[in-house]
Amino acid sequence: PASFFYEDGTLAAYGQYQEGKMIGEWRFFDEKGEPAQGAWEWGFAAAPEKWRMKGEVVDGKPVGTWSYRHTASERGVEQKSYQIVF
Repeated sequence: PASFFYEDGTLAAYGQYQEGKMIGEWRFFDEKGEPAQGAWEWGFAAAPEKWRMKGEVVDGKPVGTWSYRHTASERGVEQKSYQIVF
């Protein structure tokens, strides 16, 4: 299980990972705690300008193809990423 929060503690997203990949049911929220709509992107804590996951959301549920990165690109570290279709 995984949960992501905005700086003020509001829930941003929750779901599950299996073997490092997003699986099952995920839900996404805006900064007011309402189900998110449209483009949704989440950055790395240490490098918020670099996206960790991104995709489209309708009524808080992911739709279409999403992209996810395991690591923020750093010198000498291979960036691993994948796409998942919801």
